[in-house]
Amino acid sequence: MGTPTKTIDLYKQTKIWKHFIKVTKKSPEKQTLVEELVDDAIGILDKISETFPTYTLHNGQHQLNILNLFEKLLGKRMKDVHALEAAILILSAFYHDIGMVFSKEEKEDLKNETYFNDFLAQNNRAKLNIEEDNGISDATAEWYCRWSHAKRVWKYLEPLDAKLEWEGTPLREALANVCLSHNETTDWIKEDTLDHNFWGCADLKFCAILLRLADVLDFDDTRTPAYLFQFLGLDNPTTRGEEISQQEWQKHIASRGFSFDAWNEDHNYTITYKANPTSPAIEQDIRNFLSYIERELHQCGSVLNFCSDRWKNFKLPNTIDKKNIKSKGYTFGDFKFSLDQEQVLSLLMGESLYDDKFVCIRELLQNAIDTSRHRKFYEQNNGNPDFEPQAIDIDTWYDNEGYRWIRIDDYGMGMTHEQISKYFLKVGNSYYNSDEFKVEKLRYKKANTDFTPVSRFGIGILSCFIVADIVEINTRSIQTDNKKKYPIRLSLKGLHNYYVLQTNKDLPSSIPNRDGLQKGYRKKTGTSLALRIQPNNDLPSFNLSTILDKTLFNPFVKINLIGKGEKGRYLQSINLNNLPILEYQMPSTDIKEIKEFLSRNSHINIKKLNPEIRVTPISLSRTFDHPNIKGLLYFITLTPNIEFEEGSNEYNKDLLSLKYSQNLKNALNLEVDNLKYNHSRDIVLSDLTDKIELFNKSTHFKHLFHTIILSHNGILVPNKDSSRIQLLDIRHTNLIILGHVELSDILRPNLSIARNKMTSIPWKLWSHLNFTIRKNIPSEYPHLKKANFLNAFITPKIKWNYTDLNDDEYFSNKKKWPSEKIFSNSYYPKKGDNYYSLIDILDQNFHFNWIFTRKGSTRLLLQKKLIELYSIYRITLCKKLIKGGKVILQKKASIKRGKNPSVLNKPNYPPLMFCEYINFDGLMPEKLNEQIFNSNHLFSKWLMNCYNYLDSHYQNHLYILLNNTDLAVINTTLEKLRSHLPDQYKPDPNLHLTEDDFKVDYDKIPFKDEEIGDEEK
Repeated sequence: MGTPTKTIDLYKQTKIWKHFIKVTKKSPEKQTLVEELVDDAIGILDKISETFPTYTLHNGQHQLNILNLFEKLLGKRMKDVHALEAAILILSAFYHDIGMVFSKEEKEDLKNETYFNDFLAQNNRAKLNIEEDNGISDATAEWYCRWSHAKRVWKYLEPLDAKLEWEGTPLREALANVCLSHNETTDWIKEDTLDHNFWGCADLKFCAILLRLADVLDFDDTRTPAYLFQFLGLDNPTTRGEEISQQEWQKHIASRGFSFDAWNEDHNYTITYKANPTSPAIEQDIRNFLSYIERELHQCGSVLNFCSDRWKNFKLPNTIDKKNIKSKGYTFGDFKFSLDQEQVLSLLMGESLYDDKFVCIRELLQNAIDTSRHRKFYEQNNGNPDFEPQAIDIDTWYDNEGYRWIRIDDYGMGMTHEQISKYFLKVGNSYYNSDEFKVEKLRYKKANTDFTPVSRFGIGILSCFIVADIVEINTRSIQTDNKKKYPIRLSLKGLHNYYVLQTNKDLPSSIPNRDGLQKGYRKKTGTSLALRIQPNNDLPSFNLSTILDKTLFNPFVKINLIGKGEKGRYLQSINLNNLPILEYQMPSTDIKEIKEFLSRNSHINIKKLNPEIRVTPISLSRTFDHPNIKGLLYFITLTPNIEFEEGSNEYNKDLLSLKYSQNLKNALNLEVDNLKYNHSRDIVLSDLTDKIELFNKSTHFKHLFHTIILSHNGILVPNKDSSRIQLLDIRHTNLIILGHVELSDILRPNLSIARNKMTSIPWKLWSHLNFTIRKNIPSEYPHLKKANFLNAFITPKIKWNYTDLNDDEYFSNKKKWPSEKIFSNSYYPKKGDNYYSLIDILDQNFHFNWIFTRKGSTRLLLQKKLIELYSIYRITLCKKLIKGGKVILQKKASIKRGKNPSVLNKPNYPPLMFCEYINFDGLMPEKLNEQIFNSNHLFSKWLMNCYNYLDSHYQNHLYILLNNTDLAVINTTLEKLRSHLPDQYKPDPNLHLTEDDFKVDYDKIPFKDEEIGDEEK
C-alpha cells in the first residue's frame, strides 16, 4: 500500500524528528533504534485499515499529524525537549494506537487476553452480542480492540523487550505507560505510574500530556476523525455507527483543523478552529466535540503542576476560537423539536390515558411481584436453591392530619443509587429492558430457569401522581453500587419538584406507616413505598380489597392486605386434574317456558324435553404441562334431548344452542329458535355460575364469565370489550369454553402504554397456548381436534413476523406442531374429514393437494410454516374440460421431504410466499393476485433477496409490491426503488412486469387426469 512509504518519507521531515536527530548526533545507535522501532510499527499499523475498514488513516497519516502537532504545541520550547523525551514522543505517536490491530487468526484468541473479562464486565452489550452470535463476531472483536487498544500496546511491545533499551535502561514499561495514558483519565497521569524524572532526564507526565492533546487535536480533513467517531457514541457496534460509513463522514465533515498562530510562551492562549460543515447536525456534533477538547485542555493544564520543574510552567492553549466555523448553505441554530417536560409528564400521568385513577396500585404490585420473583432467581443462582421471598404487605390508613396513605413493602431486590437514577426516575427506561438485566438473565438461562417481568415501560411511578401528591421510598439493594452496598431513602414531593435522596452518610427522614413514622433506613433487602392520597381522590367508594381482587390472580408470592389476610390466591388447595364433571339440571320452570315458546310453531309437537348441560373442567397441565401455561378451562356442552310427537317435523337445525350472554355478563344463555316465526328466545342459566367453583370465588370473576380470565405473572390482564380473548362457541359441537389461563415469563400479551387494554397477541403465545389446549383435550372430546379449533381461539390482532415464526421452538421440535394432526383432507375442513400431521404426510405419502395463497387465517399460517420448514412445496398447472367444451386452468400441489431433513428452511419472508412452479415460467398464472409467487422468476429472486431490508425501511413500497394488482403501479414502484435502494438491493434493470409474466401456454399444459412425470410428482 502507498501510505506506509509516504509515512517513511515524511516523518523524518517533521521538526520533532529533526530535533531528535540534532540532540542525538553523537549517538547514532539511538537514531537507529528509534528508526527501526518506527518501521516495525508502520508495518503493523498498515493492518488497521483491514481490521477497521471505516476507521482509516491510523496507518500513517494520523501518526504524522501527531508529530506535527507536537511541534505546534511545543513551539519555541522544542529546544528544551531532551533526547529521551523526543524518542518517547516519536515512538508513542506510532505505538499508541497499535493495539487496534488483530488478525483473523487472532480473533478467537482475544477472549484469552488479560483485559477481555474487564471489557465484558464494563460492556453488557458485548456479552449479549457474544451470546447472540455464538462467539466473538468481527464487530465485537473490533469493539474490544477499540476499547482496549491502549492496554494492548503491551502485546506488541513485549517481543521488542530486548531492543527497547536506552543507555542500558529498559524502555518498554515507560513507553507502554505513556501510550496507555491517552486512554486513561487525567487523574491517572497525576499518579506515580508516570515518572516526571525518568532516567534523570525525561518527564513522562509531560510526554503523556502532549500525546493526549495531539491525539485529540488531530481533527482536520487529512483524516477521518476517530475521536469524533468515538465521542458521538458511534464506536459502539450496536449504534448508528454501523450505518454511517467512513465515506459519509468525509462528505459531511469539511474540517480545516486548528491554527496555533497565537502560541505564547508566557501565558495560556487561544487556538483557532476552521471548518465548513454542510449539515447542521454535523456542525452541532463538531461544536460539541470542540467543547470536549476544551475540557481536555483545562484538565491537562492542571496536570502540569505534577510535572518536573522544566515543564510545570509550560503554557497550553485553554480556549478555542470557533468563529471560523462557516455553515455552508444553512443558518446554524438549535432548530429541532423539543419536548416540554412538564407537559409531557402531565400527559403521561393524565386521567385521559388511564381509565382507573388508582391504576398505580396495579403498577406498584407488578413491580413488587417482579422484584420478588427476581430475588428468587437471584438467590437460586447464587447458591440458595430453597429460597422463597417473604410475602408482600400492602396497607392503607389515615394519618393524624386526615390524609389516606397506601403503603407496599416487598422483600425483593431493592434498588441501588444507579438503578434509581438510570431507570426508576427515567420515564420509559425500565431496568428490565436494560443490557444489565439481559446479561443477568443469561445466567438464569444457563441454569435452565426463566424470568420475564411484567413491568416493561418504565412509567409505573408516574401513575402514582394521578392520585397522590407525595411518594416516600425506603430501599436496600442486595446488589452493590460501584462495590458499595448501602440503603437509600427517597422522597418525592410532587411531580415536578427536585427529590430528596439520602444514603448511609445522611440521617434519614422517617417514612410513614400505620403506627405513625418509621425511623431509620430499611434493615432488610427490598423496597418500601408509601403514597399520600390527595383528598380530592379519596372518595367513599375507595376499597383497597376490591382493587386487589380485580388486580391479582394466583401471584407467585403471597400478598397480604393488613387486617384482611392473603389476597389473590384461588383454587390453590384443589387438585385441578381431578375435578368432577358437573351435570347441570335446568329448572322445571325454564323447561316449561321453552316448551311453550316452541309450541307456537304448529309443526313442532314436543313429547319430551330434558336438556342436559355438562360442565367438564379441563386442567391445562392434565396430560401436557407447559412451563409457562397453567389454568383451568370449563367445557360446557349441551345435549338437547328433544323427543317429538308422532307426525311432527324433526328439523335438522338445532332448536336449542348455548351462547354467551350479551346483556348479563355473569351467565350463559340457552338460545331457543322458533323457526316458523324466525324468532328466538334466550333462557338465562342464572344459577350455573354458582355451581362453577372458580366463578364462585369472587364477585369480580362473575363479571368475567363471558371471557377467558387471563393473567401474567400473577397480574390479571385486561380482557374485556374489543380486546378480549374468548374461546368462541363452535356451533356444530354445541360447546362453550371459558375459564382461566395463567401465563408466566416470556409468554405474555402486548398491552397498551396504560396497560389497561390488550393490543395484540405475540405469535409464540398464540402457538403455545393453542398447542397446550389441544394436548389437554380429553379423549371424550375427539371431535374437538377435528373441529377448526385453532380458528376458534379469537384474540386481538395476532402480532408476528418471520423472526417470531423462525424462533418458535414448537416448529423445530418434531414432537410438537410437526406431529399434531392439523391437516385435513381438504383445504376447508368439513365434517367427516380425516386429519393428519405433517409427519404423517411426509412419512406415508398421503395425497395432498392443498393450493395455498399468500393470504389466509392464522391456522393456515401455521400449516404453511410447517410445510416450508420441513418440505419442498411445488405447484403444477393442469387444465380441465368442463361443460360447453370450455377449458379451465387448475393446479396440483405436491409436497416432499426437504433435501436435508436435519436442516430446517428458515427464510426471512412469510411462509410459502414463494414456491417452484413445475411447468410455468411466469410470475403467477393468468393474473396478479394473491397466488404464491414463482420462486424461479426474476421478480421473486429479487424480492427474496431484499425482503428483510424492504420490510425494515420501505414497508409501504413492499405493501404495494405484495398487494397491488395494477402492473403500472408495480413498475412505478420498482423504478422508485431503483433510485433509493443500496446497490445490493436495487431491482435488476430488466425487471419490468408485463402481461407476459402471467400468460399460460395451454398447449403445454396437461389435462388434469393425464400422467405427470416423476419429477413433477
